[in-house]
Amino acid sequence: RSVLEALDHWAAATPSKAVFIFLDDQGNSTCTHTFLSLQAASRSVADHLTGPLQLRKGDRALLVYPPSLDFIVAFLGCLAAGIVAVPVYPPDPSKLRQDLVAFAAVAASSGASVALTSSAYSHA
Repeated sequence: RSVLEALDHWAAATPSKAVFIFLDDQGNSTCTHTFLSLQAASRSVADHLTGPLQLRKGDRALLVYPPSLDFIVAFLGCLAAGIVAVPVYPPDPSKLRQDLVAFAAVAASSGASVALTSSAYSHA
């Protein structure tokens, strides 16, 4: 069974059960996804990739996220849409010149036509 098939199964069987909980440095929950909310969010990403962005199966998308549940949602959305996810860590502002070179190299060599990121990085 694929990851997406398992997600569909558990979203139907236990929709309100927490599947992922993101904790801050003090161990406090900052974000939670249930099976159903994860399924819905990842399908929304898939629909956006294949709808407004007009990506096709096999196209590539950069996933530019700090550690978060947003990364998981975007990754599963890419799987659902048949898009090749290319994870790349966001450049660190304290060493931007060095990180931008590495980031640009990954972006160029991957052939990605879009980048998905969180609102914290979308301005960049």
